[in-house]
Amino acid sequence: MFITWDEDVGSSRNHVATLVIAPAVEPGTQSAVAFNHYSLLRTTEEQLGLGLIANAATTTSMRSAFNL
Repeated sequence: MFITWDEDVGSSRNHVATLVIAPAVEPGTQSAVAFNHYSLLRTTEEQLGLGLIANAATTTSMRSAFNL
């Protein structure tokens, strides 16, 4: 399960809080890798066994960072 929310302030350094909840995710896991909305889309597509579309095909997946 992914829970994410974005309170964009228009800054390029804007941070978006996202919780990744799954049996394989160690509680308190954090990643130093910068992800974006397309990273979440790519991860979801991979988890569901779907083909990667548009910008999701060229961005970083979140799977390895969260042991998914």
